[in-house]
Formats: sequence, C-alpha cells, structure tokens
Amino acid sequence: MVKVLSYLIKKHLIWMALSYLALVGVIQTFILIPQHNTVEKYKTERAQMEYDFMKITGSPTFMNTIENTLKSARIKAADFEWVENDRVDPSLSFYNHLSLTAEKNGVEVTGMKIPENQGQQKKKEENIYHIFEATLEGPFPGVLRFIEDMESNRRFIIIEEVSVQQASREENETAYRMVFLCLKKSKHEK
Repeated sequence: MVKVLSYLIKKHLIWMALSYLALVGVIQTFILIPQHNTVEKYKTERAQMEYDFMKITGSPTFMNTIENTLKSARIKAADFEWVENDRVDPSLSFYNHLSLTAEKNGVEVTGMKIPENQGQQKKKEENIYHIFEATLEGPFPGVLRFIEDMESNRRFIIIEEVSVQQASREENETAYRMVFLCLKKSKHEK
C-alpha cells in the first residue's frame, strides 16, 4: 500500500506542480502585470500633474497672465453691452454716440426713436437687443463714412436696415433712415 501510495503521489505531484505553475503564470500575465502597468501609468501622471501644479502656482507671470485675460474679457463684454454700461438711459447713451459719430462725419441726426413692435421676429430681437431707429441727413460720402465708423467702432452695433427717402426740409437733401441694434445685458447679470 505504501508503494502504491508513493507511486500515485509521484505521478500526480508532477502534474499538480505543473498545473500550479501554469495557474501562477496565467494570473501573473493576465492580472498582476496589467495592474502593475496601470499603477505605474497613474503614478507617472500624478507626478506630472504635481509638477505642473507647482510650476503654475509658483510662477508669478502665470497669475498675471490670468489676471490680464480676465481684464480683457471684462473690457470685451463691456464693449458688447456698452449701451447699458454708461450709467445712463440706454437711449440717451446710444443717442450720444450716434450724434458724436454723425457730427464727426458731417451728417446731421434729424430724429431718433424706438420703433414699435412690427411682428414676432421683432419681438424676439427686443429680448436680445435695444432697437433704435434714426433719421440722418447729409451728403452721401458723409453717410458712407458714418456707416463705416459705426460698424468699425469698438462698441458693438448692428446696422440692420438702411433706407433712403426725400428729406422733409429741403428738396435737394436726402434723408437716410437706419435701424440699429445694440445688445442688452443678459438677464443673469442684472
């Protein structure tokens, strides 16, 4: 019986040892090595992030760059919503800008009003824009310079419509009716 037992142990011990070795190889190859690689990758990423963070927070020029970017963004926002940033009524603010630009180009502002609702499209625009209608009189080259100055100005203005009509004062004078759009401040800022 001892002989039979020793023979069975020798026979099965070899196969048992080989199966344990194969099992350890499979676990090592498919579980432990990929986990080790993933941990190493994240350790490298963490070290790079810590280095970048230390570089950013330790650099005074980085903070100055962020501050300058924020100042520039505030100035741009003010240029877009300028009609409500002058601490006066938006209509008066627009009229002041309109009259200064017209005077500079030799054109006269003969009237300005806020147009009445003219449909659903205008209703949508009223939620986003201040709408102003102005009548100008003057020579055609002056009106062209006026339009160019209004469109190329830092202040955001859309000239939506331009129409030509006979002036009411003189026979040889031409009047130009223009519709301007200026952005309102967004509701979340008020």
